[in-house]
Amino acid sequence: MHKIECCYDHVHSYMTGHSHLYAHVIIPLSQMLYLRIDDNDYWLNTENIAIVLPNVFHRIICTEKFIWFNIPGEMLYKNDAEPISRSPVFIVTDQLRPLIALIHYEAQTHIESDALRYLFYYLYSKLLDKHKLKSVIYIESHFSEPITLSELARLENYNPTYFNSWFKEQTGTTPGEYLAELRIKKAEELLINTKYQILDIALQCGYTNASAFTRAFRMRTGLSPQKYRLRNKSIVKYSNRSYWEPDVPLEDE
Repeated sequence: MHKIECCYDHVHSYMTGHSHLYAHVIIPLSQMLYLRIDDNDYWLNTENIAIVLPNVFHRIICTEKFIWFNIPGEMLYKNDAEPISRSPVFIVTDQLRPLIALIHYEAQTHIESDALRYLFYYLYSKLLDKHKLKSVIYIESHFSEPITLSELARLENYNPTYFNSWFKEQTGTTPGEYLAELRIKKAEELLINTKYQILDIALQCGYTNASAFTRAFRMRTGLSPQKYRLRNKSIVKYSNRSYWEPDVPLEDE
């Protein structure tokens, strides 16, 4: 699976637990949804949202329809895995309620709409914000702009001389690497989900020209932006596949 999918359906209670290469973001729409993740049991309702990471055993039982997103594992930021595994269930805040209502409406009426993907990106970012450093939130909000080390250090009230090392201790990577990875991830999303020209995508992702973008993209993915788009152009629709079905590789893989 190479593209975010949205599903709005029942899950049959006889389905056994399983794991797969993609993640779930689960949005209950009733007062009772049972979720088992590894050896932990959770009883969720409309006040909760849960995230199940790739390759993690889980089982879901719910008598009512609910919404879930299937997220390709490579689209999740590696630094998010640890806080999600520690606390996979999130509280729906007042800020998120209008967003959940909009996702519900789109899932009921336009399940194949690209709008659902963009709503998911916003939802995911808000769910993870409480786990993130102020400097990380700033990078993710301003990745298309020039960002200096001094700006980031000031947000954390840290000396710029030592901030780079401190940031790596907290996240496992440097601010520059974090920004570079984020820009490529955003570019991948735009290449798959939009018809924007390569230059437009480059500018939206913080590159000053298409050549610099192409070099950076090829260095991290092994493909040019054009080839990456062609390879994934057939993955353009939401899937009606049940969430428990195994991943099916592309024919050219």
